[in-house]
Amino acid sequence: MELLRFPKLYHKVIKAVLLFIILSSLRGGVEEQIFRVQKVFEFPEIAEPKYVQEYKGKFYITDHTAHRITIVDKGKNRVVDFIGKPGQGPGELFRPTQLFIRDGYIYVYDFAYETGRVQIFKTDGKFVREIPLILKAWRGFAVNSKGEILLNQPQKGSLITIYDKHGKFVRSFGKLKTVSEIYGSKFSELDNSYKFAINRVFLSLDKDDNIFAVHIFAPIIQKYDSKGNLTKEVRIKGKIMDEIAGYFPKTDKPTGLVKTGIDGVLVYYFIKGAVVELKTRTLWVLIGTDNYFYLYDLLTLEKIEELYLDYSLYKGGIFYLFRSNGDLFFTTVLKPGCYKLELLKKIR
Repeated sequence: MELLRFPKLYHKVIKAVLLFIILSSLRGGVEEQIFRVQKVFEFPEIAEPKYVQEYKGKFYITDHTAHRITIVDKGKNRVVDFIGKPGQGPGELFRPTQLFIRDGYIYVYDFAYETGRVQIFKTDGKFVREIPLILKAWRGFAVNSKGEILLNQPQKGSLITIYDKHGKFVRSFGKLKTVSEIYGSKFSELDNSYKFAINRVFLSLDKDDNIFAVHIFAPIIQKYDSKGNLTKEVRIKGKIMDEIAGYFPKTDKPTGLVKTGIDGVLVYYFIKGAVVELKTRTLWVLIGTDNYFYLYDLLTLEKIEELYLDYSLYKGGIFYLFRSNGDLFFTTVLKPGCYKLELLKKIR
């Protein structure tokens, strides 16, 4: 009876509810239906987590500011041990970031010696060796199933260089891009100054050691086979990505993008992370605004989905996106934390 007495009010309420549902489906509300985001590894022993790998029931977590690897027992959900101590000597760690575990060996990248290095430990903590780097690899680091180390070192004249587990050069491959090749001849005067920066990439591997190189400051994805042959290349396209690419090489700050200095120039992150996700056989590419994932088929590199992630839930600035034993994680930098990212929507 109350509804019949106040039809106008009733209609306004219905309209408001419908509007809320529509807006939610267009923006952040979709995130709750597509993703489950859970903060993990909230232990007092971990100051600034960067990267996580799971191995035989334990999580190995690089701690950027505590300068060590923290080991967490998965079943007991508690810290059980540490690897390394602060320092730049062999077996010590200085701002460690990425790590990979292959056949009982931990490969960890840290920022010692300014140009960085790769150190190898056994999972029981025993130090094996360090491999100092003459040329900085920055974010492009991966380890294949053979224990070979892949580094993005465009200073050597190729996109990717491979070393064996002893640090011996194996091979280099991948033709370098130029600014004018990507953005047109009107930018040819920048080809020299951006020679290395434009060729900085994230590296990720699938189960067959195919290599996916996603450019950080350009809308380019390349796929190489395990021998280093280029098998596919696509341009990253989408409304948000097209807007971001349109800022190059402007110096005014685009909304939501972060600037960094690398190879003598200042550039904005077009891409914040890229990782192969084996469950859905997709390559996940996180756009520089931190709120959209572009998903690509691993075989064809065809874009199959754009997924919105509500950035307001974790205002910490995503810095690393990675896979660990089938699960996806990301870490944040402004408010350090590690989050597990679970996809609830079926995309295949």
